[in-house]
Amino acid sequence: MRQDFNRIKIRLMIIIIAIGLIITGILGVFGFKVFENTLIDEIGHNRSDVLSQIGNQTRRIKNNLYTVSYLYYYDVTFNRYLQRLDEEDSEVLRRTVNGYLDGMTVQYQKAFGEDEMSFDVILFLRNGYRYASFEAPEGYDYMNPEVKTWYRDLLEAKGGILEIPYYKDAIRGKGYYGTGRCVMDGSGNVLGYLMVMTDEENIYNMYSELISGDREIYVTDGSGNVVSSSNRKVNGFQYFNMGNLSEIFGRDEYTITRMHDKEILFTRSYDENSGLYVMEEIGIEEVLGPINEVRKLLVFLALLCIVISSLYALYFAKKVTRPISELCDFMIGIDGSNIDRKCTVQGYTEINTLRERLNQMLAQMSRLMDNIKQKEKQKRELELGFLQAQINPHFMYNTLFSVKCMVDMHKNEEASSMLVSFIALLRNTLSDPEVFQTVEEEFELLEKYAELQQLRYSERIDICCECDPAVKDKKMPKLLIQPLVENAIFHGVELKKQGMVVVTAREEGGNVVITVEDNGVGIDKETLEKINRGEKLNDKDHIGLENVRERIQLNFGEKYGMKVESQEWKGTKITLYFPEIE
Repeated sequence: MRQDFNRIKIRLMIIIIAIGLIITGILGVFGFKVFENTLIDEIGHNRSDVLSQIGNQTRRIKNNLYTVSYLYYYDVTFNRYLQRLDEEDSEVLRRTVNGYLDGMTVQYQKAFGEDEMSFDVILFLRNGYRYASFEAPEGYDYMNPEVKTWYRDLLEAKGGILEIPYYKDAIRGKGYYGTGRCVMDGSGNVLGYLMVMTDEENIYNMYSELISGDREIYVTDGSGNVVSSSNRKVNGFQYFNMGNLSEIFGRDEYTITRMHDKEILFTRSYDENSGLYVMEEIGIEEVLGPINEVRKLLVFLALLCIVISSLYALYFAKKVTRPISELCDFMIGIDGSNIDRKCTVQGYTEINTLRERLNQMLAQMSRLMDNIKQKEKQKRELELGFLQAQINPHFMYNTLFSVKCMVDMHKNEEASSMLVSFIALLRNTLSDPEVFQTVEEEFELLEKYAELQQLRYSERIDICCECDPAVKDKKMPKLLIQPLVENAIFHGVELKKQGMVVVTAREEGGNVVITVEDNGVGIDKETLEKINRGEKLNDKDHIGLENVRERIQLNFGEKYGMKVESQEWKGTKITLYFPEIE
């Protein structure tokens, strides 16, 4: 009896029937609750993602407002006119200033038109001069800051930007979100106030289509002041106590709480760059309404499954166990030395599908193993060849010859500086076995190389390196940029006798983007097209470009690589892009 009980067929029958009973119990007692919690969790995360998108768009609006404020504030002509207005406030001068400000406003409105964000500019000077980029109604107070609650904060900012969460313009009948700042003279005295505002409707329109049923959306600053809300009555009020919210949410993106005498799903998203919160309230009944009928259906289906599974278990167990056993025996016999075997087990469609998929998988594994071996061999050869190529005998000769000349001319300090940079370059190239290093380390090595070249060429060549802090700790293949700079110097800038090479690194869409740009002689159109198509070139001058492209694609895949842009006698720009690696 014990031996019979241990048979797959008997156990399978018992398991199928037991599973049916367990499913009924789980669905009846625990299943619905788990499903409910899962649904709430999914909705909570989804809503948080939606709020995050709203926050990103709001941040863009805020950044645009800050940018416009800076453009006005640091405009030399604008500041010159303000000084003149403070000294000689005449009607002719006012009209001149108005015309200049109107021109600036039109220009910046066009520049930011792509973001579909309109803005208003208001200038309020203490000497009585007023300006608005719109046609101000009669009796308009031009947002006189001196009677606003935030006036003291504006003065304490001393020319810095003050965020204005919400301003209700009673005369124009609109609400605004924007920035304000003091305009100072050369002695630090306040001449007046510059406000850059946008209609709150621009923010509201970003989420208005998401409002339906029993839900509310709020955009607030870090103090809980409502910038925009679907509940229009609370705009401009400090509607939330942010300390209490921090205790309610903790580290979670959402929580279920009681508010307005009902349970709600309360979700929030915080944008660190803008300091703005986006929050949403949804009645829990609206969230859970669709699953009440699902609960009844699940219980019915569970009972039906028990009956059907019990009847089918008798028939299914016998048929399914034989091919399963054969398939198991075959898989047990597979190891790394015989993955080229073929499985011939026959059975139900599922068994046949498993057999075919298993055979396909084994064949693919065999191909992948061969490809991996080939790729690793190619990668090692390419890396070795690349590292060796970096120690260009011509470069070493010229560097050492330059050191000798400086010693002969008793320029020992310059010679010592060249040797220090040269030794650091050789040590990183020859001694460090690591294939990858950080972007910051790559730029440090590049600066050593740049020092050598600038000492050699004196003031004829200028090399500038700029690395965004966001990518400085990301990993990249070592010595990836130096061949491009060397190519820019020897085949671009040097031929023009004088020029510049600019190297930058930044983050873009989850990738590291590095550009090497020079103002040299450029590349002819035919050669440029071949380079961008990835064709092999017989020209040994461009072997470094091919090497860089192949190294990127070997390490990160075909969708990454290099793009070359050039115009003859105007310069060349090379862009590298590869994924961020911590």
